[in-house]
Amino acid sequence: MERSEQNRFPLFKNRLVVFSGVEHHIMGTDYIAHGGFVREIDIWARIFEQVMVVTRLGLGPVLSDEVPYAEPNVSVVCLPAPASTDGIYGKIKMLFYLPVWLFRSLNLLSINDVVMARGPESIGFLGWLVTRFKKLPRFAKYVNQWDDYKNEPIGYRLQKKVYRDGNFGGPVMIYGAMDERRPHLVPFFPVGISQLEWERAGIQIKQRVPPPPFRLLFVGRFVYIKGIDILLDAFNFLNGKRNDLILDIVGDGPLRSSIEARIAHYGLSNVHLHGWLPPNKISQFYIQAHILIHSSRIEGFGKVLVEAMNYGLPIVGADLGVSRELVEKNHCGVLFQNGDALHLAAQINHILSSRLSMQEFGDAGRLISSDLVLERLDERYRQFVRDRVLLP
Repeated sequence: MERSEQNRFPLFKNRLVVFSGVEHHIMGTDYIAHGGFVREIDIWARIFEQVMVVTRLGLGPVLSDEVPYAEPNVSVVCLPAPASTDGIYGKIKMLFYLPVWLFRSLNLLSINDVVMARGPESIGFLGWLVTRFKKLPRFAKYVNQWDDYKNEPIGYRLQKKVYRDGNFGGPVMIYGAMDERRPHLVPFFPVGISQLEWERAGIQIKQRVPPPPFRLLFVGRFVYIKGIDILLDAFNFLNGKRNDLILDIVGDGPLRSSIEARIAHYGLSNVHLHGWLPPNKISQFYIQAHILIHSSRIEGFGKVLVEAMNYGLPIVGADLGVSRELVEKNHCGVLFQNGDALHLAAQINHILSSRLSMQEFGDAGRLISSDLVLERLDERYRQFVRDRVLLP
């Protein structure tokens, strides 16, 4: 089987060994995993001669978004692991597996390897541990929120401390803002839009009906960390001040009943729940919206931010690392104090008060998203390796 047609550049003649806790399943003769993770590994496989993923085998059901690797030079090694690592007992059980993990991992590595520690999962941190024993080129990628947050797992805090201190011995890709004191930390955001999707969005947004009414949009899972309660509190406050707003909420999840109860309690007849929708249906809401609200309490990489920028939407986002880097730095919208519904309402009102600001924020988003399309991601990864990773 030949390599992907997308690989038109010379490869690094090394093997990349990726340590990651993303669960894999076996389907037929293929390993499958979360689609976003697989697409990322396929990119690395177009850059390196070989890619080995050191991970664990999932024991639960296969999820709907799991797919096989497209590139033939990807291999998978599954380490033995307890059925559950939840809670303190799960972590204690996992400690008994650590010597086995370390011994097997060290035996897998060779002199021509490059190590990638992909946190924050435990096996990702194993990538850091093996570099204490093997002097190999290495880099890390931390795919959870980089800013510290309330009730954050101790293991996550420990990993971030190690990576912040610079003792890892290589660059660390983060979903956060640049830190001039720590040049080894590299803000890096994957994307989910293609050049064709970007061009199509530019045509579609010409159909956008100008306000009033102003259509606000939220896209995401109905879970606590997404802060939909904060958004509804803010929207209720705004509703008492003006009558030209509509809020569309696209998504679903375990908190749906409590969200419906909150909407009913406030009597918000201008809030519409649309459930989970396929991408071609969600695009219609991006086209008709005027502002995207990103109310998350915690966020790794907010894909919806890039999607909103792609559709020229100004963004009101929580003051998190990912929003500071993508939204505030690039003048694509405004931020509100994380968890503060009244400040969110004030920032929404601030944007609504100026059509010029809305247009400028939207235009800036379109410009930035044009540089984040999938077709340019391969070269961005290549440049990262060339500039940051010390290959032998």
